[in-house]
Amino acid sequence: MASHTIAGETFRSTDAFARALRAQADGVGPWSDRNDATGIDGLERAINDAGPWLHVVADVVRQWIDDDDIARRSMGVAVAWRVAGAIGASFLVERLTGHRARFDGVAPVGVPTNQPDLRWSLLMALDRAVTVDDTDAIALLRDAVQEPRGFWILNGLGRVDVDWLLAHAAVVIPKRALGAGLAAMPDTARRIALVRAMAPWSDEERRAAIASPLWSMRDDAEPIRDALLHA
Repeated sequence: MASHTIAGETFRSTDAFARALRAQADGVGPWSDRNDATGIDGLERAINDAGPWLHVVADVVRQWIDDDDIARRSMGVAVAWRVAGAIGASFLVERLTGHRARFDGVAPVGVPTNQPDLRWSLLMALDRAVTVDDTDAIALLRDAVQEPRGFWILNGLGRVDVDWLLAHAAVVIPKRALGAGLAAMPDTARRIALVRAMAPWSDEERRAAIASPLWSMRDDAEPIRDALLHA
């Protein structure tokens, strides 16, 4: 097997690469920089540069997610979104539904995260992994998107189940999360449809949305904003 250089380190085999990934998780891996905030920074550089060996990362991350050690499990969950497609939606759904006690309400240990528990980090990964053929994953995301933090996982449904998302937009997308909803839509026509689907808009909600900085990020802001003014 040909050697492969990943984030400045050369490996002669996928096994050697996998060992380096595990060492990195233990704080003794080869990827480090004085500017790193945490040990996960070097791991993420390796993941980003894995290229054709990304499947090796996915295998290791699956093992971490199943690890009894909470710190190792936290590490796997924290980086799962970066290799979500290679991990696969079915694996994530099975952990979220068949092993809830290992993730639901379990706080991460030793890794930086914006998520309240390991379950939500896995849901963020599932949001990236889901395809139109993953019916169980779509059903799970439909349920989760209706939770208070549901607007964090709109992109997956916007990609594979946009008609359902538009039909339920008034219920599942808070007015304050309009920017997230627009980002999840695949085109301008659907963004305009989303604004109308989220109606009725109170004057206060409309003013808050119009004042948002989100418009400067959109090339199609004018027709969407016009739809909002008349929704």
